[in-house]
Amino acid sequence: MPTPRGFLPISSLWKFGLLPGRCLLCGMASHRAMDLCEPCERALPWNLNACPLCALPQESRISRRCAECQQDAPFPDGVCSPFLYEDDIAKLLSRAKFSAGFAGLSLISELCTTQFGAHAPKPDVLMPIPLSWRRMARRGYNQSALIARHVGKALNIPVDLRALKRKRHTPPQSELSRSARLKNLRGAFEVRGDLSGTSVAIVDDVLTTGATAVAASKSLKQAGAARVTVWVCARTPSN
Repeated sequence: MPTPRGFLPISSLWKFGLLPGRCLLCGMASHRAMDLCEPCERALPWNLNACPLCALPQESRISRRCAECQQDAPFPDGVCSPFLYEDDIAKLLSRAKFSAGFAGLSLISELCTTQFGAHAPKPDVLMPIPLSWRRMARRGYNQSALIARHVGKALNIPVDLRALKRKRHTPPQSELSRSARLKNLRGAFEVRGDLSGTSVAIVDDVLTTGATAVAASKSLKQAGAARVTVWVCARTPSN
């Protein structure tokens, strides 16, 4: 699922015209206006057969929801996840989160933007999953906010960094079971302002059990949001 060359802004095309791209994955010249060569792009773990509601990969390309979502859909307004959290995508996102791998994060954001843009209807605003002040101070940046800014600029959708707030610091979700994650995030988010009738897309890097996105979605719906979709770069293959 290659990204169209014409998607890049003029400034990026000028940059690559002067300094040809070099693939971040194999290190070879990309021969295109992107730091990713075509063979490496084709080899990425694209999430092609996904449930339209939760984005979990399915055995075949179908339009109907997965068995779990048929019983109880955790994301009734849908999830868009262009990639699976595997292989090179997992490496790039992990590097972006813990080692300030901004070049890789920019590349993934660029690749995802086309897929996000095709996920109708277009939201009124993007809201990245916020970090607690403690984690923000330790890391120095919010990777989800960086993704949201890149996507918002490309798709001409405003990004709101203030409405959705994390009320308290919570232990890392990766250390907890699914039930513990849900309990851990209970009451973790608050929304400032009235979102009545607003269509929101939550932006994050990875969706695993979905506990974080579910908690944030509930807070946004309670504040009046009419529709809350979830845009993530990558989906783990299972909960």
